[in-house]
Amino acid sequence: MTRLVLVAVTLVLGLVAGCADPPRGLPSTDPADEQPPVARSTALEVRAGDTWDSISSRIYGDGRYAERIARDNGRAPDSTPVPGERVRIDVRSEDLELVRAVASARGSYNASVEAMQQRGRGVEAREAFERALDRAPHYVDARYNLGLVLIRLGEPRAAAEELRRVVDERPDDPDALYGLAAAYVHGGDDARALGPLERALAFDPEFLRARWTYALALERAGRIDEAAAAWEAYLERDATSALADEAREHLRSLRPGR
Repeated sequence: MTRLVLVAVTLVLGLVAGCADPPRGLPSTDPADEQPPVARSTALEVRAGDTWDSISSRIYGDGRYAERIARDNGRAPDSTPVPGERVRIDVRSEDLELVRAVASARGSYNASVEAMQQRGRGVEAREAFERALDRAPHYVDARYNLGLVLIRLGEPRAAAEELRRVVDERPDDPDALYGLAAAYVHGGDDARALGPLERALAFDPEFLRARWTYALALERAGRIDEAAAAWEAYLERDATSALADEAREHLRSLRPGR
C-alpha cells in the first residue's frame, strides 16, 4: 500500500469508441457468460513505480478498479505492471461519466497536489481540491488529499468529515483509516481515533505511523497499561529511528524505573 500523497498526473485520455479485444489468458468458464459492455477503450503506458492501484487512480480517481484492469489485461491482481508496457483500459458504460468527470477535474487535482507539496500553499491546495471535487464528486483521491490538507490547516473537524467519506468508500484502506484517525487526534478526540487505528493495524500490522499514533492515543486516553504495551509493540518493529527514541521516552514515563 502506497503511503503518502498521490502524485500529480498529466494523462490525457484519448478514449476511442469501439469494442475491446477479449481479455488475454482468462477464458470464461461458461461460454454463455457475457461481460458488461465496453463503452470506450484506451491504452495507457506504465510509468516507473506504477501499480494496478495507481493506474486505476489515474483513470477513475480511485484504486477500486485495479483488479478489473489487471484481469482485463490477462494479469493477476497481485502482479506488477512493467514500466514502458502499454495496458488496455476498458471503460464500461456505467463508468464512462465518472472517467470523463475525473478527466475534467485532473487539472485542478494536479495543481492542488503541486501546491500541497510546498510550504505555505495549503489554502491554495484546498481550493484546488475543492474545484476538482466540484467537477467530480466521486474523485476519492482528491477527497483523501483534501482531508490531509485540512489537517495541516488546523481544521480537524472538517478533515474528519471528508475522511469519513473516504473510509466509507475504502473501508479496508489503511491509509484512509489512518488519515481519519489523524483528524480525530488533531481534534483532541483520541478515544475516537482508536477504532480506525485498530482497523488500519488489522489490515497492515507493520504500518509504523499508525502503530506509533495508536500508542500515543491510548496514552492520551488514559489507558496506561495498554499504551505501554503498544509502545513496546512499536519498539519491537523500530528500535533506531527518531520516532523510536520518542517511543522510549513515552514508555519510560509510563513505567518509570523499568
